[in-house]
Amino acid sequence: MVIQLHAGSVTIEFEVTDPAVLNAIRTSPAAMLDYLSTKAGMDPADAEVILNEAAATVRIDTIRDPSAPDLWRPGVNPVTGQGAEAPDEVLPEALPTLAGAILVEEDKRVKRGIGRRRTAFASKLLNVAVRAGVEQGLSDAEISRRTGVPRTTIRDTRYRQQQTAVAKKELALRVPGRALSQAQRTAVLDEIKRSQGNASEAARRLGLPPRTVREIRQREAERPREVSARKSYTATERKALVAEVRRTGEPASVVGRRLGVPGRTARGWIRSEKMKPPKP
Repeated sequence: MVIQLHAGSVTIEFEVTDPAVLNAIRTSPAAMLDYLSTKAGMDPADAEVILNEAAATVRIDTIRDPSAPDLWRPGVNPVTGQGAEAPDEVLPEALPTLAGAILVEEDKRVKRGIGRRRTAFASKLLNVAVRAGVEQGLSDAEISRRTGVPRTTIRDTRYRQQQTAVAKKELALRVPGRALSQAQRTAVLDEIKRSQGNASEAARRLGLPPRTVREIRQREAERPREVSARKSYTATERKALVAEVRRTGEPASVVGRRLGVPGRTARGWIRSEKMKPPKP
């Protein structure tokens, strides 16, 4: 069975020859989706998001000969030109591209303008594409090329995912039944910020009960704020922040938070540095 998946202008093709799978889909069509998700070389849940959205064309390429099972293998027949490569040869490299094509279609559907927030589904596709690319060892530039998403967006998404992984690792050390430590609470609050204040989304990413995350968010909102009397920064502090942004490639607001500089101030410093003419 040769399957073509289509998303926007992207089309990929592969051949399924596993007898167990082809027999199983007679009674359970979902068996094919489960099979392909495991062959995708990425998290099966992520692969399923893409496979569910792509349009499919199916054709029967060869009738199986029970007496010659070894001849029934995936691949293009050099004589007839029929057939296609196996799913595990095609899907790992192709799925980030498919995710990008579906993402573009979603942005078109909602008529998303430049700089406007993406829909929840589009954001999910973006995360899937970046995770798939990172698992394959692709650079931000290569993921950008395959998906059509700006490299800076890919970089920021990858960074948020890395920070979530760090938070999960921190929370995994908690003792059941014991209150979260200050470091763990900070990890939860950082994830809430990355989720744009959505406690349910932060809870899902961290594997915590939504009620726990909402309570932490509420306590933080009720905590008295200390008003800082500091209004200015030294040239040394400014140079240190600019150097750190250049070294790490992280967003200015992220580096600023780490160095104790408001995000707005940090972004302003970076903008002014980019406007300066290069030194002769």
